[in-house]
Amino acid sequence: MFSALHRFGTGVMIRNWKEGLQNASLVVGSLLAFFCFLEVAARIVGGQFHWENYRKNSGTLFRSAYPAKYDAELGWALQEGFSSGRNRWNTKVTITADGVRSNGAAALPASLPVDVVAVGDSFTFGDEVSDDETWPAQLEGILKRRVVNGGVFGYGLDQTVLRGQQLLKQFRPRILVVSFIADDIERCELDQRNGVAKPYFSLAPEGLVLQNDPVPRPPGAPKEDIFRKIFAYSFAVHVIMKNYFKAYWLQGHWESHAAHPRGEGAGERIACRLLADLASLQTRSGPQVVVLAQYPNKASPASVEQTQRVLACVDRKRLIVVNPLASLEASWHSKNPAGVGFYTGRGGHMTAAGNRFIAEQLYGVLRQPRGQAARD
Repeated sequence: MFSALHRFGTGVMIRNWKEGLQNASLVVGSLLAFFCFLEVAARIVGGQFHWENYRKNSGTLFRSAYPAKYDAELGWALQEGFSSGRNRWNTKVTITADGVRSNGAAALPASLPVDVVAVGDSFTFGDEVSDDETWPAQLEGILKRRVVNGGVFGYGLDQTVLRGQQLLKQFRPRILVVSFIADDIERCELDQRNGVAKPYFSLAPEGLVLQNDPVPRPPGAPKEDIFRKIFAYSFAVHVIMKNYFKAYWLQGHWESHAAHPRGEGAGERIACRLLADLASLQTRSGPQVVVLAQYPNKASPASVEQTQRVLACVDRKRLIVVNPLASLEASWHSKNPAGVGFYTGRGGHMTAAGNRFIAEQLYGVLRQPRGQAARD
Protein backbone atom coordinates (compact mmCIF):
# COMPACT_ATOMS: atom_id res chain seq x y z
CA MET A 1 0.00 0.00 0.00
CA PHE A 2 2.73 2.44 0.99
CA SER A 3 4.79 1.46 -2.06
CA ALA A 4 1.82 2.11 -4.35
CA LEU A 5 1.21 5.54 -2.78
CA HIS A 6 4.89 6.35 -3.11
CA ARG A 7 4.90 5.42 -6.79
CA PHE A 8 1.73 7.43 -7.33
CA GLY A 9 3.20 10.50 -5.58
CA THR A 10 6.44 10.20 -7.52
CA GLY A 11 4.51 9.97 -10.77
CA VAL A 12 2.51 13.07 -9.91
CA MET A 13 5.69 14.96 -9.06
CA ILE A 14 7.31 13.92 -12.34
CA ARG A 15 4.22 14.94 -14.33
CA ASN A 16 4.10 18.29 -12.52
CA TRP A 17 7.81 18.82 -13.12
CA LYS A 18 7.40 18.02 -16.82
CA GLU A 19 4.39 20.30 -17.10
CA GLY A 20 6.28 23.06 -15.28
CA LEU A 21 9.26 22.59 -17.59
CA GLN A 22 7.00 22.68 -20.63
CA ASN A 23 5.28 25.82 -19.37
CA ALA A 24 8.62 27.47 -18.64
CA SER A 25 9.86 26.50 -22.10
CA LEU A 26 6.74 28.01 -23.65
CA VAL A 27 7.23 31.22 -21.70
CA VAL A 28 10.92 31.45 -22.60
CA GLY A 29 10.16 30.55 -26.22
CA SER A 30 7.41 33.18 -26.38
CA LEU A 31 9.71 35.81 -24.90
CA LEU A 32 12.46 34.92 -27.36
CA ALA A 33 10.01 35.03 -30.27
CA PHE A 34 8.71 38.41 -29.10
CA PHE A 35 12.26 39.73 -28.71
CA CYS A 36 13.19 38.52 -32.20
CA PHE A 37 10.06 40.15 -33.62
CA LEU A 38 10.85 43.38 -31.78
CA GLU A 39 14.44 43.34 -32.98
CA VAL A 40 13.50 42.73 -36.60
CA ALA A 41 10.78 45.39 -36.51
CA ALA A 42 13.12 47.94 -34.90
CA ARG A 43 15.80 47.29 -37.50
CA ILE A 44 13.34 47.61 -40.38
CA VAL A 45 11.88 50.85 -39.06
CA GLY A 46 15.30 52.24 -38.20
CA GLY A 47 16.95 51.02 -41.39
CA GLN A 48 19.61 49.18 -39.35
CA PHE A 49 20.82 46.01 -41.04
CA HIS A 50 24.42 45.88 -39.83
CA TRP A 51 25.83 43.82 -36.96
CA GLU A 52 27.55 46.33 -34.70
CA ASN A 53 27.94 47.48 -31.10
CA TYR A 54 25.26 50.19 -31.06
CA ARG A 55 25.97 51.24 -27.50
CA LYS A 56 29.67 51.71 -28.14
CA ASN A 57 29.10 53.55 -31.40
CA SER A 58 26.75 56.01 -29.66
CA GLY A 59 28.93 56.62 -26.64
CA THR A 60 30.93 59.59 -27.93
CA LEU A 61 31.34 61.66 -31.05
CA PHE A 62 34.44 59.60 -31.86
CA ARG A 63 32.19 56.61 -32.50
CA SER A 64 29.00 58.05 -33.91
CA ALA A 65 27.51 57.80 -37.38
CA TYR A 66 30.89 58.44 -38.99
CA PRO A 67 34.45 57.98 -37.72
CA ALA A 68 36.10 60.98 -36.07
CA LYS A 69 39.40 61.52 -34.28
CA TYR A 70 40.74 63.67 -31.47
CA ASP A 71 41.90 67.12 -32.56
CA ALA A 72 43.82 69.37 -30.17
CA GLU A 73 42.43 72.55 -31.75
CA LEU A 74 38.85 71.57 -32.56
CA GLY A 75 38.03 68.73 -30.17
CA TRP A 76 37.26 66.28 -32.95
CA ALA A 77 37.82 66.14 -36.69
CA LEU A 78 37.03 63.80 -39.57
CA GLN A 79 39.08 60.64 -39.90
CA GLU A 80 41.16 60.86 -43.08
CA GLY A 81 41.03 58.12 -45.66
CA PHE A 82 37.61 56.76 -44.62
CA SER A 83 35.18 55.54 -47.28
CA SER A 84 32.11 53.41 -46.62
CA GLY A 85 28.38 53.15 -47.07
CA ARG A 86 28.02 51.29 -43.81
CA ASN A 87 26.30 53.77 -41.52
CA ARG A 88 22.85 54.21 -40.04
CA TRP A 89 21.58 55.81 -43.27
CA ASN A 90 23.41 53.52 -45.74
CA THR A 91 24.83 56.52 -47.58
CA LYS A 92 28.27 56.75 -49.21
CA VAL A 93 30.62 58.81 -47.03
CA THR A 94 34.20 59.45 -48.11
CA ILE A 95 36.78 61.50 -46.21
CA THR A 96 39.79 62.52 -48.29
CA ALA A 97 43.43 62.53 -47.26
CA ASP A 98 42.97 66.27 -46.56
CA GLY A 99 40.43 65.49 -43.82
CA VAL A 100 37.45 66.92 -45.71
CA ARG A 101 34.42 65.21 -47.22
CA SER A 102 34.62 64.16 -50.83
CA ASN A 103 32.23 65.65 -53.38
CA GLY A 104 31.71 62.25 -54.99
CA ALA A 105 32.72 60.59 -58.24
CA ALA A 106 32.06 63.74 -60.29
CA ALA A 107 34.25 65.96 -58.08
CA LEU A 108 36.64 68.29 -59.85
CA PRO A 109 40.31 67.26 -59.80
CA ALA A 110 42.19 68.05 -56.60
CA SER A 111 44.91 69.65 -58.74
CA LEU A 112 42.62 72.62 -59.48
CA PRO A 113 42.74 75.69 -57.23
CA VAL A 114 40.05 75.88 -54.55
CA ASP A 115 37.43 78.56 -55.17
CA VAL A 116 35.13 77.99 -52.17
CA VAL A 117 35.64 76.49 -48.71
CA ALA A 118 32.44 75.61 -46.83
CA VAL A 119 32.45 75.11 -43.06
CA GLY A 120 29.61 74.27 -40.68
CA ASP A 121 28.00 71.39 -38.83
CA SER A 122 26.15 68.27 -39.99
CA PHE A 123 24.01 70.30 -42.40
CA THR A 124 27.18 71.29 -44.28
CA PHE A 125 28.87 67.91 -43.85
CA GLY A 126 25.72 66.30 -45.26
CA ASP A 127 24.29 63.89 -42.73
CA GLU A 128 21.92 61.34 -44.29
CA VAL A 129 23.02 61.92 -47.89
CA SER A 130 25.85 60.56 -50.03
CA ASP A 131 28.99 62.41 -51.03
CA ASP A 132 27.63 63.89 -54.26
CA GLU A 133 24.33 64.98 -52.63
CA THR A 134 25.69 67.48 -50.08
CA TRP A 135 25.20 71.16 -50.85
CA PRO A 136 28.96 71.84 -51.21
CA ALA A 137 29.17 69.03 -53.78
CA GLN A 138 26.16 70.35 -55.67
CA LEU A 139 27.48 73.92 -55.48
CA GLU A 140 30.71 72.71 -57.10
CA GLY A 141 28.67 71.17 -59.91
CA ILE A 142 26.79 74.42 -60.50
CA LEU A 143 29.77 76.77 -60.21
CA LYS A 144 32.10 74.50 -62.20
CA ARG A 145 34.78 75.59 -59.74
CA ARG A 146 36.30 73.58 -56.92
CA VAL A 147 34.43 73.61 -53.59
CA VAL A 148 35.85 72.05 -50.40
CA ASN A 149 33.35 70.59 -47.92
CA GLY A 150 34.89 71.30 -44.51
CA GLY A 151 31.70 70.66 -42.51
CA VAL A 152 31.95 68.50 -39.37
CA PHE A 153 28.99 66.95 -37.55
CA GLY A 154 28.24 68.27 -34.07
CA TYR A 155 30.22 71.50 -34.36
CA GLY A 156 29.23 74.69 -32.62
CA LEU A 157 29.69 78.03 -34.35
CA ASP A 158 32.90 78.51 -32.36
CA GLN A 159 34.40 75.31 -33.80
CA THR A 160 33.10 76.20 -37.25
CA VAL A 161 34.95 79.53 -37.23
CA LEU A 162 38.14 77.87 -35.96
CA ARG A 163 37.80 75.21 -38.64
CA GLY A 164 37.38 77.94 -41.26
CA GLN A 165 40.59 79.61 -40.12
CA GLN A 166 42.40 76.27 -40.41
CA LEU A 167 41.15 75.57 -43.93
CA LEU A 168 41.85 79.12 -45.15
CA LYS A 169 45.54 78.49 -44.49
CA GLN A 170 45.36 75.06 -46.08
CA PHE A 171 43.44 75.86 -49.29
CA ARG A 172 43.55 79.69 -49.69
CA PRO A 173 40.12 79.95 -51.36
CA ARG A 174 38.49 82.99 -52.92
CA ILE A 175 35.32 82.52 -50.83
CA LEU A 176 34.65 81.17 -47.32
CA VAL A 177 31.06 80.07 -46.56
CA VAL A 178 30.30 79.88 -42.82
CA SER A 179 27.07 77.95 -42.18
CA PHE A 180 25.21 77.53 -38.89
CA ILE A 181 21.88 76.51 -37.36
CA ALA A 182 20.40 77.75 -34.09
CA ASP A 183 21.79 74.78 -32.13
CA ASP A 184 25.30 75.87 -33.08
CA ILE A 185 24.76 79.11 -31.16
CA GLU A 186 23.93 77.23 -27.95
CA ARG A 187 26.91 74.93 -28.50
CA CYS A 188 29.18 77.98 -28.06
CA GLU A 189 28.38 77.71 -24.33
CA LEU A 190 29.64 74.12 -24.04
CA ASP A 191 33.08 72.88 -23.09
CA GLN A 192 32.13 69.24 -23.73
CA ARG A 193 29.68 67.46 -25.98
CA ASN A 194 28.84 63.76 -26.10
CA GLY A 195 31.83 62.78 -24.01
CA VAL A 196 34.32 64.82 -26.02
CA ALA A 197 35.90 68.10 -24.87
CA LYS A 198 35.74 71.06 -27.25
CA PRO A 199 37.28 74.52 -27.48
CA TYR A 200 35.16 77.43 -26.31
CA PHE A 201 35.43 81.18 -25.92
CA SER A 202 34.94 83.30 -22.84
CA LEU A 203 33.83 86.91 -23.04
CA ALA A 204 36.26 89.59 -21.93
CA PRO A 205 36.28 93.40 -22.34
CA GLU A 206 39.08 93.12 -24.89
CA GLY A 207 37.25 90.45 -26.90
CA LEU A 208 36.94 86.67 -27.04
CA VAL A 209 39.41 84.51 -25.14
CA LEU A 210 39.95 80.96 -26.39
CA GLN A 211 39.70 78.29 -23.67
CA ASN A 212 40.48 74.56 -23.71
CA ASP A 213 43.50 75.33 -25.83
CA PRO A 214 44.73 72.70 -26.44
CA VAL A 215 41.60 70.62 -26.03
CA PRO A 216 41.99 67.90 -23.33
CA ARG A 217 42.16 64.35 -24.56
CA PRO A 218 39.09 62.18 -23.85
CA PRO A 219 39.12 59.72 -20.93
CA GLY A 220 39.53 56.02 -21.50
CA ALA A 221 36.56 53.81 -22.26
CA PRO A 222 34.51 52.86 -19.16
CA LYS A 223 34.14 49.26 -18.03
CA GLU A 224 31.13 47.31 -19.28
CA ASP A 225 28.95 44.90 -17.33
CA ILE A 226 27.50 41.68 -18.76
CA PHE A 227 24.15 43.21 -19.73
CA ARG A 228 25.75 46.08 -21.65
CA LYS A 229 28.21 43.73 -23.34
CA ILE A 230 25.54 41.32 -24.56
CA PHE A 231 22.68 43.62 -25.49
CA ALA A 232 24.82 46.38 -27.02
CA TYR A 233 24.41 44.49 -30.31
CA SER A 234 20.61 44.65 -30.16
CA PHE A 235 19.24 47.72 -31.92
CA ALA A 236 15.87 47.38 -30.16
CA VAL A 237 17.47 47.27 -26.70
CA HIS A 238 19.77 50.14 -27.64
CA VAL A 239 16.83 52.37 -28.63
CA ILE A 240 14.91 51.56 -25.45
CA MET A 241 17.88 52.01 -23.12
CA LYS A 242 19.12 55.18 -24.83
CA ASN A 243 15.71 56.82 -24.49
CA TYR A 244 14.72 55.69 -21.01
CA PHE A 245 17.92 54.69 -19.17
CA LYS A 246 20.51 56.85 -20.91
CA ALA A 247 22.69 57.58 -17.86
CA TYR A 248 23.21 53.86 -17.20
CA TRP A 249 23.39 52.76 -20.83
CA LEU A 250 25.88 55.35 -22.07
CA GLN A 251 27.51 55.90 -18.67
CA GLY A 252 27.37 59.68 -18.86
CA HIS A 253 29.19 59.95 -22.21
CA TRP A 254 26.14 61.52 -23.82
CA GLU A 255 26.15 64.54 -21.54
CA SER A 256 26.97 68.05 -22.72
CA HIS A 257 28.46 70.45 -20.19
CA ALA A 258 28.22 74.22 -20.03
CA ALA A 259 31.67 75.72 -19.61
CA HIS A 260 30.83 78.30 -16.96
CA PRO A 261 27.72 80.29 -16.06
CA ARG A 262 28.04 83.37 -18.22
CA GLY A 263 24.53 84.73 -18.06
CA GLU A 264 21.51 84.32 -20.27
CA GLY A 265 22.20 84.75 -23.97
CA ALA A 266 25.95 84.08 -23.67
CA GLY A 267 25.89 81.87 -26.76
CA GLU A 268 24.37 84.67 -28.84
CA ARG A 269 26.89 87.22 -27.62
CA ILE A 270 29.77 84.89 -28.42
CA ALA A 271 28.28 84.12 -31.84
CA CYS A 272 28.00 87.83 -32.64
CA ARG A 273 31.62 88.43 -31.65
CA LEU A 274 32.76 85.49 -33.76
CA LEU A 275 30.96 86.87 -36.82
CA ALA A 276 32.40 90.32 -36.14
CA ASP A 277 35.88 88.82 -36.07
CA LEU A 278 35.18 87.18 -39.44
CA ALA A 279 34.70 90.65 -40.91
CA SER A 280 38.36 91.31 -40.21
CA LEU A 281 39.19 88.78 -42.93
CA GLN A 282 37.62 91.12 -45.48
CA THR A 283 40.81 92.65 -46.78
CA ARG A 284 41.49 93.33 -50.41
CA SER A 285 43.55 90.16 -50.70
CA GLY A 286 41.50 88.08 -48.26
CA PRO A 287 38.57 85.77 -48.98
CA GLN A 288 35.01 86.94 -49.40
CA VAL A 289 33.08 85.67 -46.33
CA VAL A 290 29.51 84.48 -46.75
CA VAL A 291 27.35 83.72 -43.70
CA LEU A 292 24.72 81.07 -44.46
CA ALA A 293 21.80 80.49 -42.09
CA GLN A 294 20.36 76.97 -42.22
CA TYR A 295 17.29 75.57 -40.52
CA PRO A 296 16.16 72.11 -39.39
CA ASN A 297 12.77 70.96 -40.62
CA LYS A 298 9.93 72.94 -39.04
CA ALA A 299 12.30 74.85 -36.79
CA SER A 300 10.68 76.21 -33.63
CA PRO A 301 9.79 79.92 -33.54
CA ALA A 302 12.29 80.42 -30.71
CA SER A 303 15.17 78.94 -32.72
CA VAL A 304 14.21 80.95 -35.80
CA GLU A 305 14.15 84.15 -33.75
CA GLN A 306 17.53 83.30 -32.25
CA THR A 307 19.02 82.80 -35.71
CA GLN A 308 17.60 86.15 -36.86
CA ARG A 309 19.08 87.93 -33.84
CA VAL A 310 22.53 86.58 -34.63
CA LEU A 311 22.19 87.52 -38.30
CA ALA A 312 21.30 91.04 -37.18
CA CYS A 313 24.82 91.27 -35.70
CA VAL A 314 26.46 90.75 -39.08
CA ASP A 315 28.19 93.73 -40.67
CA ARG A 316 26.48 93.49 -44.04
CA LYS A 317 28.76 96.07 -45.58
CA ARG A 318 31.60 93.59 -45.20
CA LEU A 319 29.98 90.15 -45.07
CA ILE A 320 27.38 88.60 -47.35
CA VAL A 321 24.37 86.97 -45.71
CA VAL A 322 22.31 84.19 -47.28
CA ASN A 323 19.11 83.56 -45.35
CA PRO A 324 16.66 81.27 -47.20
CA LEU A 325 14.11 81.23 -44.36
CA ALA A 326 11.09 82.43 -46.35
CA SER A 327 11.47 79.75 -49.02
CA LEU A 328 12.15 77.04 -46.46
CA GLU A 329 9.09 77.96 -44.40
CA ALA A 330 7.01 77.41 -47.53
CA SER A 331 8.63 74.00 -48.02
CA TRP A 332 7.74 72.97 -44.45
CA HIS A 333 4.09 73.03 -45.48
CA SER A 334 4.40 71.68 -49.02
CA LYS A 335 6.68 69.93 -51.44
CA ASN A 336 9.13 71.36 -53.93
CA PRO A 337 8.16 71.36 -57.65
CA ALA A 338 9.93 68.08 -58.25
CA GLY A 339 7.66 66.43 -55.71
CA VAL A 340 10.53 65.58 -53.34
CA GLY A 341 10.67 67.13 -49.89
CA PHE A 342 13.61 69.20 -48.72
CA TYR A 343 14.05 67.20 -45.47
CA THR A 344 14.56 63.57 -44.55
CA GLY A 345 12.05 61.78 -42.38
CA ARG A 346 14.66 60.29 -40.04
CA GLY A 347 17.34 62.61 -38.70
CA GLY A 348 15.73 65.80 -39.99
CA HIS A 349 18.63 66.86 -42.20
CA MET A 350 18.31 67.93 -45.79
CA THR A 351 17.69 65.58 -48.69
CA ALA A 352 19.59 65.83 -51.95
CA ALA A 353 16.79 68.11 -53.20
CA GLY A 354 17.05 70.32 -50.11
CA ASN A 355 20.80 70.57 -50.51
CA ARG A 356 20.32 71.44 -54.17
CA PHE A 357 18.07 74.28 -53.06
CA ILE A 358 20.77 75.60 -50.67
CA ALA A 359 23.42 75.33 -53.40
CA GLU A 360 21.23 77.34 -55.78
CA GLN A 361 20.65 79.99 -53.12
CA LEU A 362 24.40 80.36 -52.70
CA TYR A 363 25.03 80.34 -56.44
CA GLY A 364 22.63 83.25 -56.86
CA VAL A 365 24.88 85.28 -54.56
CA LEU A 366 28.33 83.99 -55.50
CA ARG A 367 27.91 84.71 -59.19
CA GLN A 368 27.39 88.40 -58.38
CA PRO A 369 30.36 90.79 -58.36
CA ARG A 370 32.25 90.94 -55.08
CA GLY A 371 30.93 93.53 -52.65
CA GLN A 372 27.36 93.51 -53.98
CA ALA A 373 24.51 93.70 -51.42
CA ALA A 374 23.75 90.70 -49.26
CA ARG A 375 20.75 88.55 -49.91
CA ASP A 376 18.03 88.19 -47.25
